[in-house]
Amino acid sequence: MSLLALGSALVFRDEPPSLEVDRLFGLLGAGSAAPDRARGPALIADSLGRHEAAGFEAAERRLEADRLRLAWRAAAGALRLDCDWRLDAETGVLSRRDRLANAGKVPVTVFRCLARLALAPGRYAVYAQQGRWSRESQGAWIPLHAGSLTLGCEWGRTSQNATPYAALRHLESGRALAFHVVPRGNWVIRFSTRMPSNQLPFLTVELGLADEDLRLVLEPGAALELPEILIQDLPDGDPRSGAAPLHRYWNARLPAPARPEIPVLYNTWLDHLDLLDGPRLRGQLAAAAAIGCEVFVVDAGWFGPGGDGWGNVGDWREKTESAFGGRMKAFADEVRAAGLGFGLWMEPERVEPQTPVRREHPGWFFPGAPRLNLEIPAARAWLQGEIARLIETYGLAWIKLDYNVSLGYDGSGAELSRYFERWYGLLDELRRAHPGTVFENCSSGGLRLDLGALRHYDVHFLTDTAHPLDVIRIGEGSLLRLPPGRLLRWAVLRSGGRIAPDLVKRTGESEERLLAPGGATWEIAESADADFIVGAALPGALGFSGDLAGLPEPARERLRWHVRFFKQWRPFLLASEAHLLTPIRPIGDRAGWTAIQLQAPGSEANLVFVYDLPNDGDDRRRFPLRGLQPDRLYAVRQAGPDGESETRVPGAALAQEGLDVVIPYRQHARWQFRLFVVEPAR
Repeated sequence: MSLLALGSALVFRDEPPSLEVDRLFGLLGAGSAAPDRARGPALIADSLGRHEAAGFEAAERRLEADRLRLAWRAAAGALRLDCDWRLDAETGVLSRRDRLANAGKVPVTVFRCLARLALAPGRYAVYAQQGRWSRESQGAWIPLHAGSLTLGCEWGRTSQNATPYAALRHLESGRALAFHVVPRGNWVIRFSTRMPSNQLPFLTVELGLADEDLRLVLEPGAALELPEILIQDLPDGDPRSGAAPLHRYWNARLPAPARPEIPVLYNTWLDHLDLLDGPRLRGQLAAAAAIGCEVFVVDAGWFGPGGDGWGNVGDWREKTESAFGGRMKAFADEVRAAGLGFGLWMEPERVEPQTPVRREHPGWFFPGAPRLNLEIPAARAWLQGEIARLIETYGLAWIKLDYNVSLGYDGSGAELSRYFERWYGLLDELRRAHPGTVFENCSSGGLRLDLGALRHYDVHFLTDTAHPLDVIRIGEGSLLRLPPGRLLRWAVLRSGGRIAPDLVKRTGESEERLLAPGGATWEIAESADADFIVGAALPGALGFSGDLAGLPEPARERLRWHVRFFKQWRPFLLASEAHLLTPIRPIGDRAGWTAIQLQAPGSEANLVFVYDLPNDGDDRRRFPLRGLQPDRLYAVRQAGPDGESETRVPGAALAQEGLDVVIPYRQHARWQFRLFVVEPAR
């Protein structure tokens, strides 16, 4: 017997004729004691049969310092499965890439091809995230009591239903692993218990391209590239410990954004939704420019000359009877004259039945689905041309690409993998052709927000809900699987006027209240202060919406301070990795403290964002910081519109005793925000 090892992360037991995982980040592999249906490097089902365990014959083994390449033959040599394992020594992230090739002489129809890992008997629990509109990335632990737990997405909305992430914890030892799928279409993660006789169950983890409707034909010589899988060690059993290493790993592998600094934007949506009025927009433009916004984005409401309503999605001509009256290009020039870039919303992947292109080219569309068949060259060229036409006609500095319905069932049998390949290829071509345009990813907020999408857009909308507490809670869960720098959060606010008396002032003399949306619309609103609303949006890419023009000047002055701070730190924020200093709470939990620490490669600085929510009853808390040098003295600067204060604290004290945060009660401020810059003292 010999061992093949990739550091201490992955160790194979090489005992011919089998090659089994011996250890995975300290968790024991199942080995040959596991039943056949729990073994083998993958689970493949195709027109030649089902292949697992002894159905795989090891064909190649090549071990390098940080890379292990393995190949198996299956189906009597008709199929070849290549597995490329790589370990990033700096972050400890383990990557697996699989490729299935037809080495035979006849076509093979693939019904399932999932990477498989088999773990030793034990009791396990899974941390999984639910994803739904304005309630993205909501996690919970689920005991694996019996049977299987299957996670998957909803027809192309890759983080709706579930997100492509899960943590697995061994209950006896407390050790845990995090699994990420980098989607190439629909995806699946499946945890299955296997119970031979009266024993504790073995566990199999199967991950990759969704298999519910898969029936993909591989011609002789053809190959299928499967989704990349990332695995992380969570030695303390807490999913939070995987966040910062993942961020550093993925940031280093992302293409550079269109601009080295993502602009601060104003978006029209949460002012009057899709009702666009020229004079009102000019007022918002002036207010956005005054606080330091750099892009003015016109959201939905500008398109469809045949009438109003969402039935015109896919007809990307201007309205002529409302909105800009067919003169949006002139308004774009006004925006540029005010010193901002002009941006526009569109929903390119959805085409409604009444649109001209749908009537003129019905063969370009899948039956019963609003999406184009991008495998038809003319259909792909039309879509790419429409996006390019808008960018060039209006000189777009920013384009927001939304998607508000599912892609539907993939009748081609590819589980949308071919569609995603062509859609992302189209986006990459557009970005190369228009390097000055920022491409924003949106799918009813964050319902197509995954590691794979980060490679093809510049910035990604976190969620449609603009309630600052929702933004904080959704942000916490999202940081388990996504780096913060390209997650776009909006600060949305409007004036509520002097609407209520306080203990010493009459209504007309009281402080002017600011309102934030109670969700994704203004049907419910809640009072909050400007610092808290912007503070919830600050750790990432920063945007604004709402009625800036109607704000009192003191509020706008506070917004100006936050915008200046963001601009000073945005290169740091773009490259940052996050440490979640407090437990992740569900969106309905409105109490307690939340703290996030950001660091960035090449910088000794730290930004710490602290949120004090209502009903806690404690005005002081300490937060131990991560990644500091214990023998260094640090300058701790509390920054804000009301001025700054600085103390000097040894790194060892900040790491062990924690950053000391005091937030006294303040009338009319149920929620409060504090911002700290922690740097080595000079």
